Amino acid sequence: MGRNLAFFSLMLWAQLGWARSFSTSDTNEINHQILKAYYLQAENKLDSSFQLATQILQKANKLNYRKGIAAACMRLGSLYNLKGRNDTALYFMRKCYHLRKNLKDYRGATGACYQLSYIFKEQGKIDSAYYVLLEALRFSSLSNDSAARAYTLNELGYLSMDYQEPDTARYFFDRSLLLARTLEDDYLAYKAHTGLGQYYLQLPDDQRALHHLQMADSLIHLPEFEQNQTARAQSANNLAVCYDRMKWPTQAKRFYRKALRVYQQSENQLEAANTLSNIGLVFYNEQRWDSSIVYLRQAAQIANELKAVVLQTNVALNLADAHSQKGEFEAALMYYRQYQALSDSLLNTEKINSISEMQTLYDTEQKEQRIQLLAEQNRTRMAERNFFIAGSIVLLLGLTSFFIYYHQRRKIARKNAEIAHQKIEKLLNQQEIQSYNAMIAGQEEERQRIATDLHDRLGSMLSTVKLLTSSLQADQEPGKHQKLGKLVDDACVEVRRISHNLSTGMVRSFGLKTALEDLCSGISQSKLIECKLLLYGLEERLHVNTEIGLYRMVQEILNNTLKHAKAKKVIIQVNRTENHLNLTVEDDGVGFNPKLQLKKGLGLNNLESRAQKLNGTFHMDSTPGRGTIAIIDIPLNQTEA
Repeated sequence: MGRNLAFFSLMLWAQLGWARSFSTSDTNEINHQILKAYYLQAENKLDSSFQLATQILQKANKLNYRKGIAAACMRLGSLYNLKGRNDTALYFMRKCYHLRKNLKDYRGATGACYQLSYIFKEQGKIDSAYYVLLEALRFSSLSNDSAARAYTLNELGYLSMDYQEPDTARYFFDRSLLLARTLEDDYLAYKAHTGLGQYYLQLPDDQRALHHLQMADSLIHLPEFEQNQTARAQSANNLAVCYDRMKWPTQAKRFYRKALRVYQQSENQLEAANTLSNIGLVFYNEQRWDSSIVYLRQAAQIANELKAVVLQTNVALNLADAHSQKGEFEAALMYYRQYQALSDSLLNTEKINSISEMQTLYDTEQKEQRIQLLAEQNRTRMAERNFFIAGSIVLLLGLTSFFIYYHQRRKIARKNAEIAHQKIEKLLNQQEIQSYNAMIAGQEEERQRIATDLHDRLGSMLSTVKLLTSSLQADQEPGKHQKLGKLVDDACVEVRRISHNLSTGMVRSFGLKTALEDLCSGISQSKLIECKLLLYGLEERLHVNTEIGLYRMVQEILNNTLKHAKAKKVIIQVNRTENHLNLTVEDDGVGFNPKLQLKKGLGLNNLESRAQKLNGTFHMDSTPGRGTIAIIDIPLNQTEA
């Protein structure tokens, strides 16, 4: 948690640094909203921050204000990461990273690198996380931002410990501490001392660990850090662990209780439960069974409420041991059965690996012993068997060479077969897409023909009927002629409407904006799904082919949404700048897992094909249970030509 607070402080500093450099009213308003979205996220008001960041992106795109676009992408990437939408988070965060790098906004690029490293670590991509942190180190040097450099060195230290490279970790922590002292920055010094304390605890070197952790605790308790209670609690917890390792139970319990008070006040139930469990274990080591059981039961109650299975398992085993030591064997048996049931639900990888390693070591030792025994038995007969062994070796080499040759031939044959199969499959997919595109083109031509026939032939016939009707003299019931004339007028209007719809008349005649409004209104009136349309920058018409292509893509995406998504709401957003158009369709439906799709459907291939024809790109991101978002980017300067 302390690491996140330090990150937020650096990000606020970075954003304030460039926000003051603009003076126009529009950019000042965007800069103000960027800081507001940042504070909303820091206060855990994620929905409000997300809505504001989306509005910022729309306004910045409209003004082509690239720093504003980068800041909005930064916020959206961070928020999507908190939602577990890592693919979309990476999309926005990489866009932010490249924009700030191209703008030479190195301080902002450093912040983007921090966020990318957190996302990569969550995905288990340690190499990628390490690379972007090294990039952050380079950017902090280019911007002469010593504070960011110290923070980055500290993050690299923790990542090196995850990498199981303790010497490298110590190097980074030492450099971070030296830089913090040069800057006279107490908070950065606290971070560096904490990192070194964790390093020496793993070594283990308890005395040096205690020294650094005490230094960190004295720094975080300075008056200027009074509001940072979470960091103070973490510091107290680190000291308690160290004192417990050094067999100083009184000191360990004092600092555990100090941390517990903060966790309870901040309603951090999981950390409170862990701390209660640790206090119970300290009493257990003192053989004070009653006190140990009291704290362990409190930890078990919170763990059960939170359904924290790992903590439940550990606490159940410790309670079983404590009751057994006290002589309460019935209670001990009950908790031990709970422990067994919880253990069965966990995949204990470390134990499996440990058993596998022990088995391998045992087998190796057994083999070595058998080899030595056989060598002793056969030493006296070795001279007689030299010729046989030499012949066997030659034969073995020959068989091995033949096997390798045969295996390589089979491998090459399989590879050639796979390549041929891939070429055939690619050709079939291309033919299928071409056929589908030809079918769409045929449908467009047929619609145009039907529309023309309706307008020219049936329309002219209805006009003739109307003319003949009006020429008739009024009979005894003139109301009939008036009613007949009205019906003919309605029929003419309906024929014109149908002909316009069939020939994409709404798009051709009134433009993409009006066509999308009509489409969204029709969907909402059906009561099947709520459709919301947000349009920015479509006051002027686009090229008619561009408008028709985008309209058909939206139709196909909405068709998929209605058929498969089971959504209650869909939002269509169109943002147009001078040289660029971005269109997104987002729903709150059931979503899907793109990684489980072995082959894209024809509909998705057709959407990509339509986007490519407009020299643009199509991207779809979805997560089961979290809806789907489709993103279309079109460069207008190329499509308009």
